[in-house]
Amino acid sequence: MLNQTNNDSVLGGILSDGLPVGLIAVDRDYRITRWNYWMEKYSNISEQDILGQNLFEKYPDIRERGREHFLTECVEKARPFLLSPIIHEYFIPLEIVKNDEMIRMIQNVRIYPLIKNETSEGAVIVISDLTEQILHEKEIQRLNRILRGTRNIDRLIARTASESELLNGVCAILTEDIGYRLACIGLVEKTAIVKPVAVAVAGYDAHETESIRNDLEEILNIFKSGDAPLTNRIQEDSVSEIRQLAEKTGSNSFCLLPIRIDGNSIGMMNIYSEKQYVFQGEELELLDDVTSDISFAIKTLRDRAARHQAESDLRASRKNLLFMIGELTIARKAAEAGNLAKNQFLVGMNHEVRTHMNVIIGMINLMLMSSLDAEQRSFMDFAKISADSLMKLFINIIDIADAAAGRLKLEEIDFDLKSFWESVIKDVSPDIRRKGLDLVSHTGFDFPLCIHADPDRLSRILVTLVGNAVKFTEQGKVMLSVEKESENEKEVILHFSIADTGIGIAPSDINRIFEKFTQADGTPTRRYSGIGTGLTLSRQLIEMMGGRLWAESTPGKGSTFHFTVKVKSS
Repeated sequence: MLNQTNNDSVLGGILSDGLPVGLIAVDRDYRITRWNYWMEKYSNISEQDILGQNLFEKYPDIRERGREHFLTECVEKARPFLLSPIIHEYFIPLEIVKNDEMIRMIQNVRIYPLIKNETSEGAVIVISDLTEQILHEKEIQRLNRILRGTRNIDRLIARTASESELLNGVCAILTEDIGYRLACIGLVEKTAIVKPVAVAVAGYDAHETESIRNDLEEILNIFKSGDAPLTNRIQEDSVSEIRQLAEKTGSNSFCLLPIRIDGNSIGMMNIYSEKQYVFQGEELELLDDVTSDISFAIKTLRDRAARHQAESDLRASRKNLLFMIGELTIARKAAEAGNLAKNQFLVGMNHEVRTHMNVIIGMINLMLMSSLDAEQRSFMDFAKISADSLMKLFINIIDIADAAAGRLKLEEIDFDLKSFWESVIKDVSPDIRRKGLDLVSHTGFDFPLCIHADPDRLSRILVTLVGNAVKFTEQGKVMLSVEKESENEKEVILHFSIADTGIGIAPSDINRIFEKFTQADGTPTRRYSGIGTGLTLSRQLIEMMGGRLWAESTPGKGSTFHFTVKVKSS
């Protein structure tokens, strides 16, 4: 507020020619009494020509926009006001040059009463030019919106299943999330014609969007041979087809970016904006990255489709297998509740599943013996590992069912323990070394080397426990040990242990892992595969051999699984 004692000194200071703000003083009749150099510069009106004129008559826009009450209340009630540029944009209409164009100045306005003898005799209006700052902030907001849009496009690419879904989704994000007026993606057909396969226009329904598809096709084919991004502000000398489409959609600038795979153009992305001078700098780089991501996604989808076609027979067998696994899953749930009928169902399914699995494994083996390139061999190796694992899983489930029904029997024979141990070490070594782990074997063969037991079941227990150790160990080693625990005239008790340096098991999970179809981490997002049949079956087999199975573990340091079996000396 300007009072009597400092009116003259303050006005004299702030009205200096070097002040970077506009200053207008009016009396109680709103006649202009001061008009500084800054106002002369941006209004192109000298102080001499404007002094004495009524501000509202000189600038009727103030009343037309309903802004006069700020000034009248300031004069009549001695109330100062601050007019935010975000809400009011400007008070006095002034023009400035921006990008070679005249635009309306965005103003921060302060209105102060002029007080003399405690009476308001007028007001001072102080105008600051915030155009550059506001436009810069809006540009940052727009770039942030583009960045968010490109992240949404990345997410879309990660989950998309078809070219149509991908391209329509990208166009929708460009118009709805980023705010462009129109987005179109065209792909080159076998006839070398570029067809717009995805189109989105902000504010248009499906019928209105379809009405401009032919216009877009003409434009895409005019520029289809271009190798570099084409951007332009739409002017009178622009290509007529672009100018006409811009008039239909209310656009003022456009860009065309090629989509290439392995250096060959497969299409174009065409975008239109209501704003001018937008497709440049960082924005153009981000959009060029989008076309690169689209290229990668299209190539991935097309490669995937080609592989699927080549492997259609294998996929058909897999679907049949998945159906049968679904039936087995139903049986598994019933088995958890001790439903004997489901165990009988599993036994009934034994022949059917083994037959299909043997066919699949046989076909995979035949494929592996044929001429394959490196990528195809990798696919078939992975298929064989999966098929073998699935066969083992099915056998485990059948054996669990047999055990529950009392049909599981041991087949005991005489065999050499040392040769048996060496065979087990040979079987598990590839998996251990493939994962980069060390294998340590310890034997205390101070007991009879020839024993009477079931070597197949015993080997299966050891392979299962070693497999679990390898699965849950990322670095370090796996240690296998067999020792004699005790003996009498009729039998020997052997003590086996399998230790690892893996992730370990929480104390609360030690007992639970031996339950049917259970893992220590039972969540849907668990890291390690498996449905929890190996330990359950191993415990049943060990108990049938007169022994027991237990575990010791420290989370983060590793686990050791122990089991004992009673065998006869021979």
